[in-house]
Amino acid sequence: MNTPTRRSLLLALAASGILAACGSDSGGRLLGSTTVPSKPGSGTLTPINHSYARTAADPNAPTSNVVAADRALTAKLFGLIATAEAANFIVSPYSIATAFSMAEAGAENETKQEMRTALGIDGPDDQWHAGRNAVDQLISLEEVSDGADPFELEITNTPFGQAGFEFLDAFIQLLAEEYGADLITVDFRANPEAARLLINRWVADQTRERILDLLPEGSIDGFVRLVLVNTVFFKAQWINEFDPERTSRQEFALLDGSTVEVDLMTAGVRTTYGEGDGWRMVRLPYWGGYSMVVLLPDPGRFDEISDQISNGLLDEVSALRTDFQIDLSLPKFEFATPTDLKPIFEALGMQDAFDPGKADFSAVTGTTDLYISGAYHQATIEVDEYGTTASAATAIVMSTTSAPPPATFRADRPFVFTIEHDESGEPLFIGRVLDPTL
Repeated sequence: MNTPTRRSLLLALAASGILAACGSDSGGRLLGSTTVPSKPGSGTLTPINHSYARTAADPNAPTSNVVAADRALTAKLFGLIATAEAANFIVSPYSIATAFSMAEAGAENETKQEMRTALGIDGPDDQWHAGRNAVDQLISLEEVSDGADPFELEITNTPFGQAGFEFLDAFIQLLAEEYGADLITVDFRANPEAARLLINRWVADQTRERILDLLPEGSIDGFVRLVLVNTVFFKAQWINEFDPERTSRQEFALLDGSTVEVDLMTAGVRTTYGEGDGWRMVRLPYWGGYSMVVLLPDPGRFDEISDQISNGLLDEVSALRTDFQIDLSLPKFEFATPTDLKPIFEALGMQDAFDPGKADFSAVTGTTDLYISGAYHQATIEVDEYGTTASAATAIVMSTTSAPPPATFRADRPFVFTIEHDESGEPLFIGRVLDPTL
């Protein structure tokens, strides 16, 4: 087979975690695909017509298997990215797992097996996709008490396919029913650069202008036939907000022993706190059924504790449910991370999917002329006195009637954080902060 003429399937992912101060008049919701107006000369995004609709979540779907696989992937991603990155980073394991699962639905034979192994799929394929559908709908339920500040969680799954290209009906049906992903057609062949800009514009709209250039220059050419995109927009407020009047400039110790001045937020909160060999943790709940879990290694042990995340430490930390009155200090921070996922998933054993001579995505088109030519991910985060995500704080408040023990948690040195769904444990984001000023 002549590789330069082989059509390509370009897998693209976008995740935007927006942890903002301002309120919102919309609650959490799970969305299907939407279109954006095309600009003169830039081409069009045209939804195809079909009768398929997203199915209701199956109460018997193996959601726990999906969450466990995503949590295992989270630990692996953290280890690989922490080794490659020299600074702060954030990724969305949920977004990455969702987009690759849509691609896995079109894979066959050894390509499928390698993707299943990398994603941690254990069991029949139909159960996996039904489980992802159930998890998606579970984590998108609005759980905000009367009078509480709302949160927003908007998830979109959208395949962008070449206009006039033949996609198998079964593939279109599965994406629509289990991922709420309705195929939108675009003309890569006639004007690949215009198509790239159109998709980037669409992603920017879904993420409220946080992700602006998901697909980099040169990522789209006339051989592209399918781009699979997942976006996540998350915005919520702390149950226990920080008083801006108590925020002050304080020193933050970097790994090399130097210090920088940061805006350190301070508050007294009642929540989960725990300690282990070389680390401390605190769970910070948000309105809406989500929490940020902050893992703070002891001085001089950051690398050691980070290495343990790939060996189950994350699950140990997340499972803690104690009751403490915490004197809490946490820096404000904001950053974005673009990530090339191809080398990461190759390291996880997904080889054939990226190889034009070996890839088998025949469940997409009926032929073996597709392969993954690129996999791109971006994530952003903002943390301030008012918000980040949302969590089941009601459960914490009602869990005890006695006075909790006091503790101090001062994150004035590098730390790791996750943002996860309280009920299911589904990890939406994971990242680390080495320098809040970057």
